[in-house]
Amino acid sequence: MAKVRYCWRCQTDIPMLDEHEWKEISAYFRENLQEVRALHKKFTGFDETNPVAIAHHRLAYFGPPCEACGGLYRTPQARRCMNCGNAR
Repeated sequence: MAKVRYCWRCQTDIPMLDEHEWKEISAYFRENLQEVRALHKKFTGFDETNPVAIAHHRLAYFGPPCEACGGLYRTPQARRCMNCGNAR
């Protein structure tokens, strides 16, 4: 099951796809968006209707958890946590 993490764009906790889940889903993006939605719901339990949001909620696009607050850094290259201001 996907990990629920805070998304800074959506400003809410949302299930995020790991790379194994993303690999299965991404194969269908060009051909079958219904299958994308069905797989996303299978992995996350969340019925997302927006394919752009499905693609955005991929853990690899975010950085690691902040050492201070546990929230995800906005990107893998980010040096400051936007949730609490911690610098890494």
